[in-house]
Amino acid sequence: MAYEYTLDASAVLALFTNEPGADVVAGVLDRSAISAVNLTEVITVLRRKRVPAGGAMARFQLLQIPVRAWDEDLSSASEQYAHLADQGLSLGDRACITEASVSGTSIVTADRAWKAIPEISDRVILIR
Repeated sequence: MAYEYTLDASAVLALFTNEPGADVVAGVLDRSAISAVNLTEVITVLRRKRVPAGGAMARFQLLQIPVRAWDEDLSSASEQYAHLADQGLSLGDRACITEASVSGTSIVTADRAWKAIPEISDRVILIR
């Protein structure tokens, strides 16, 4: 299935917690995918918020968003964004950016700092 948007963990979490921007995320869900790395981040945050074991993944599965596997090719492609770690971007952030770069999709995120990254700024859609 082709998709137009790569969701950052912050976007999915905004949807789950009904934060500002959740409506933007809801509007692109049927044309979106998420990296397995970012899904792991979503599950981790939800567990920290006391969502019961198994509950976080069950909630995510209801969204029916394709999950993109993280493989050797993506690991290799992520090298071009390694310098962003020095700017405070996490592994999950860089995985999302790499997935979007490789797939040619736009990035949906709540992270405003991404708009200041020249190599991706034109593909970043802020939800708030």
